[in-house]
Amino acid sequence: MNIELDKSIKNLIKIEKRYSKYFFKSDYDFREALIAKVFNSLVKKNEVFKKPVNKLIMHFPNSSKISREFLLSHEKSPDHFWEPQTHKLLNILCKNKKDIIFGGAFFGDHACFIAKNFSKSTIHCFEPVSKSRKYLKKNKIENGLKNLKISSNALYKKEKQKLYLVDKINDDAGISLSFNKEDNSKFFLTDTLDNYAHRNKIKKIDLLMIDVEGSELNVLLGAKNLLKENNIDNIIFEMHSNYLDWKNGLKNTSIVKLLSKNNFYIYAIRDYYSNKKLRNKIELLELENTYLEGPDHGFNLIATRNKDLVRNKEILLSKKNYSPKYLFHKSSKKFHYI
Repeated sequence: MNIELDKSIKNLIKIEKRYSKYFFKSDYDFREALIAKVFNSLVKKNEVFKKPVNKLIMHFPNSSKISREFLLSHEKSPDHFWEPQTHKLLNILCKNKKDIIFGGAFFGDHACFIAKNFSKSTIHCFEPVSKSRKYLKKNKIENGLKNLKISSNALYKKEKQKLYLVDKINDDAGISLSFNKEDNSKFFLTDTLDNYAHRNKIKKIDLLMIDVEGSELNVLLGAKNLLKENNIDNIIFEMHSNYLDWKNGLKNTSIVKLLSKNNFYIYAIRDYYSNKKLRNKIELLELENTYLEGPDHGFNLIATRNKDLVRNKEILLSKKNYSPKYLFHKSSKKFHYI
């Protein structure tokens, strides 16, 4: 990154820090309405950055909201890249564990930190998209993450299937795969968790994180044996209204029904989808008390076999009707800390 661009971004952050306080609970999203638009006019699509983050050196292109939000962070020394509460929960769940799997690892915005923090654990990353995998490999090498393994396969319910890139939107973090081939579309081969675990002699998956743009259920359908034998302890997964219908409540969605049938306790994770240090506890919501109204959106959930997880001193379980997304510009208390 050139010096002038770096200076321009820093000046933009200064402007936001100065004026954003006036839009707290105003129902006006100052970041999206103004700052993000100016940022997009300043920074070229796919401009590559190299930044220090919490004892890591991360390489990434400006190709997603994840990248943009990190570059616009107000933090002088950020301790995470994206999703602060999910980041904290991952660190709780991965402590002293052996096998951790990331389906849809992107460039390592979560996986690299877990690999760094838990060097005795094996971090298995699945990333079929070549551009994302390129930076994931680069971040692995740059940071000496020998415990991080990378697969080019896409996790799915069947192995050796061909999936195609079908959703070429502006955000690389939102890329999805399908059986439907588009013009000039490359295919990606699939693997199942059951087969991968068997080949690699993984007896138990301590934590599985899946963020695969609507194919989360298909990933779990490829883990029938692991689920049946209670060999997955914790699952963090995304649900998005673009890909599933939750009008009848989260408990009536196919993925929640599957996990409930396999004896998981499931909660929505309240998070801030940007880069910001949150010093409050990790707030979890009961599914029936998760506020879902609004435009199409997604959020993370935790499915765990450990019923005592909610008693962790760093976690707060709420029975109030709140949104799983912190939106501090909103006037409604549903989007603020409990």
